[in-house]
Amino acid sequence: MTSFEQACVEVGVTPKYVPQDGRWHRTDTNSKNGKKDGAILFFPDGRGGIVKNWQTGEQNVFWLHSNSNRFHKNKINFKKTFKYENKKIVEQKRAAKEAVNIYSNLPAANPGHKYLMNKKVMAHKGLKQDEKSNLVIPVFVSSDISSLQYISPEGKKRFLRDGRTSGGYFLVGTIDELNPICIAEGYATAASIYESTNYPCVNAFSAYNLIKVSKFIRKVFPTKKIVICGDTGSVGIKEAIESALAVGGKVAFPNKLEVNYGTY
Repeated sequence: MTSFEQACVEVGVTPKYVPQDGRWHRTDTNSKNGKKDGAILFFPDGRGGIVKNWQTGEQNVFWLHSNSNRFHKNKINFKKTFKYENKKIVEQKRAAKEAVNIYSNLPAANPGHKYLMNKKVMAHKGLKQDEKSNLVIPVFVSSDISSLQYISPEGKKRFLRDGRTSGGYFLVGTIDELNPICIAEGYATAASIYESTNYPCVNAFSAYNLIKVSKFIRKVFPTKKIVICGDTGSVGIKEAIESALAVGGKVAFPNKLEVNYGTY
């Protein structure tokens, strides 16, 4: 597997070789409703590029190394990476301010919202709605809002442009001393688990983000029992199991895999 293909796998986009023109080219993601929600950019010099998942907000920089002139290339790569990372930090800070401003001026979500009705879940504390009838969920990194997730009435998901989502989460319910903490991939799953078990459930926003959120929760709650509630796809199963192993937690899957949420 090439470094380009590995970068695509890590953020959940479909690898596709595109022109080395320094421009974004659309590709699909590996999740539901993911058509054209990924993007790939190759640097004009052909030495690397960037892959991005617009659904989750995750992105990776990759480098294509050869055996010749390795030191020279690494030196160039370091300069490019440093410049890119600095730009990304500035963009994320701007997006975080925008997210706080947008979120603070929105009303609470309508309990009868079409997406909630279709998923048969409630509008829990912190869930809001914009003027276009999108549900709006704040993405927290540590204790601060870093981005927003928008969910349309039909279930189409997207994140605020440039906002940080890596390691981001949203808590459904309240963490207490008695119950374990569950972690799931999305809002509807997290809400469903909380409503059926009364266990607080953390929305990690994507399968690929489960392990980062799980490690954060473990750091904050070193002695709590953690249950990773995975989805049934191959990626969801793999990421849930790896996340549980990483934090000494348990794993659970939906009934269709003959395992109940809340059974661990």
